[in-house]
Amino acid sequence: MSYKKNKIKGILTDFIPELKAGGALVLTDINAEDYNTSVYSVTGAVSIEVDASVHDGFSMTVYQTDANQCTIVPGGLNLRNSQGHTQTAGQYAVISIIKIGTDLILTGDTA
Repeated sequence: MSYKKNKIKGILTDFIPELKAGGALVLTDINAEDYNTSVYSVTGAVSIEVDASVHDGFSMTVYQTDANQCTIVPGGLNLRNSQGHTQTAGQYAVISIIKIGTDLILTGDTA
């Protein structure tokens, strides 16, 4: 992760998220910082589980590279999506995962 901290009100500027690629993933308090604010590129019908131990404010963008769907699994959290969706919509879908309190918020191109 690369960024510069602006001296005015602690604003981050020139933020560049880290790009990662992989398959199924379980995020816990131990490894979540490695993926926080990253763009995670997935291939295949895999799942990403976010455990309740992950810190508040955790966020990750997921990019689906093929026609399979990636399922988001809330490990002890309440999965929130305005349409009740739990997956990427398919190839080229981009979604965001954000943890706030006991909620795991899923936004973007979902199904």
